[in-house]
Amino acid sequence: MLISATLIPLALAAGSADQLEDARIAYTHCLIRLHNTSVDEQITVPAFKAKIKTACLEERAKYHASVVASERGYGASSAEATEYADEEIADLIDGFNYDFSQNREVKTKLVIE
Repeated sequence: MLISATLIPLALAAGSADQLEDARIAYTHCLIRLHNTSVDEQITVPAFKAKIKTACLEERAKYHASVVASERGYGASSAEATEYADEEIADLIDGFNYDFSQNREVKTKLVIE
């Protein structure tokens, strides 16, 4: 009985990690598609920065919820988990804004792996 009681939290954590990874991949892939379409359209950097704020909302919400759930699983408070999830999303958006600013002129697209 001790073995199964020990394995249950590990199994739950593994499922949560898979969910988090799946949500991260879905959100990132959506942002890559946005980036590549925007490179094709040759929109301006400010236009891209405005567009990314409202793009991929469903994927962003799922990723945010998964990060919050993961952080809560590690003992973070709701406020701490939400703040961390917000920071994770802001970091992704900042990265894509930078990539677009570098790639727009040379028409370089990102690759979905």
